[in-house]
Amino acid sequence: RAMSDLGMQIPDDEEMMRFVGPSILESFQRNGMPEDLQLEGVKLYRKYYSEVATFTDPKNPSGSKITGSLLNKVYEGIPEQLKKLRES
Repeated sequence: RAMSDLGMQIPDDEEMMRFVGPSILESFQRNGMPEDLQLEGVKLYRKYYSEVATFTDPKNPSGSKITGSLLNKVYEGIPEQLKKLRES
C-alpha cells in the first residue's frame, strides 16, 4: 500500500516474497523506489502496518478492516522448533 500511495508500481507476488527478511527500506531500494521517497515509504508502511485499519480480515471478509500487523502468521514449523530449543 505504501508503494501505491507514492505512485510506485506494486511488485508482483514473486517479488513481494523477497520483501520477507530484509528491512523494508532495503526492499524499497531493491525495487527501484527513488531515494527521495524512501523515508516517506517507510513511514507509510509503518502506518499501515500498525495504525490504520486498511486490509480485509481473511477470517471475516465482510467485517471491518484490520491493520497489516494482524495479517502476520508464524512460519510453519517455527513453534515446534522453538519448543525444541526451549527444552534443550
